[in-house]
Amino acid sequence: MTTHRLTEDVAVNYAPDGSIVGIEVLEASRYLVKHKQPQGQATSGTQPQGHLTVRRHPGILAMPMVHYHLTAVIWKEGNRYVSKCPELGVASYGSTPEQARAALGEAVSLYLMNAKRLGLLADVDPVLRAETRYTTPLEIALA
Repeated sequence: MTTHRLTEDVAVNYAPDGSIVGIEVLEASRYLVKHKQPQGQATSGTQPQGHLTVRRHPGILAMPMVHYHLTAVIWKEGNRYVSKCPELGVASYGSTPEQARAALGEAVSLYLMNAKRLGLLADVDPVLRAETRYTTPLEIALA
């Protein structure tokens, strides 16, 4: 088995054939997670000791990730920023443009996961796979 350290806190364990067999969070005290207590050590205070090992569940890493490139439009309304993904009609908001964008990313992810779970992802697939998008200001005059 080979171990590759991704960050200061996370390492990935590989089998000889290159498949991932485990992911380790090396500094579990930084995370609010259940942890393994090393044999023979008592827990002192509230800080967890040892490390957490996450074992690979069959099939979890077998599905390839699909990346979609969508549009986020953000504008200020009152004291908050509204964000919208025009391709899907999903909207959110935040106190700053960055928070509005992050909230929109989460909302779009949830929308797509739900669409997939309900078997409706094919309905939005053409807009998700469109290679070219044009975004331009549009001025309308009303009398």
